[in-house]
Amino acid sequence: MACSAKKSAPLSVIEQQQAFELFDRHLMAIGGGESLQRQESYSISGTIRELGSSQTHEYQLHQQSPNLYYIRINIRGKGVFERGYNGSVFWERGPNSSRVLTPEEKQNLLPSIDFYADVNYRQWYPVITTRTEAEFAGQPCDLLEVLNHKGEQEQVFFSKETGLKMGIVRFAGTDEETIVRYGHYISYDGIKMASSIEEKRGEIHRVWMIESVQWNAADLDFSPPPSLLDNK
Repeated sequence: MACSAKKSAPLSVIEQQQAFELFDRHLMAIGGGESLQRQESYSISGTIRELGSSQTHEYQLHQQSPNLYYIRINIRGKGVFERGYNGSVFWERGPNSSRVLTPEEKQNLLPSIDFYADVNYRQWYPVITTRTEAEFAGQPCDLLEVLNHKGEQEQVFFSKETGLKMGIVRFAGTDEETIVRYGHYISYDGIKMASSIEEKRGEIHRVWMIESVQWNAADLDFSPPPSLLDNK
């Protein structure tokens, strides 16, 4: 997952506008904004593999426009972990405890729960500081160095060949970077999604695999546990 980049001067205003076109190219490559916005929800099932271990864990992910979110992970040997957002309360529950997330934790997660994040990219990456070329996971890429919605530095890599987003490097004000690689884009009913997402931060190194996608899934529940609402 290593990357190497050429140095580049800061972008002018016009160059920034041109650089934003890489996000538009990715959006077109996955099927286009109109196709994506015709969908209102999805339900995903898959597995998580911890690299260096033979164990796999199962997960279910539900999302609904604009930002309703629920994920359930069955961690072998430990139990079920859940996290969700119902539009007002961001919560999580593990085998032994449950809690409401802090406002700062919610801010960190807002881009990932935006159902139309690929359309709303300017909201989550308002400033592009540099544009250059780099290799990411062995592929020639366009590299954007950006400031995210919190003013933190990230790097976003787009395939020169396909225009698809290949990866992100997050720094988040710490010395320990998070590297995310998107792989094996597959069309699910006309919209491409990365069927594997590899993430690495420190000693954590895992791969999320998608096994099934159902668009416009019905009867999705994003409600927090009643005990959390009673304690608010």
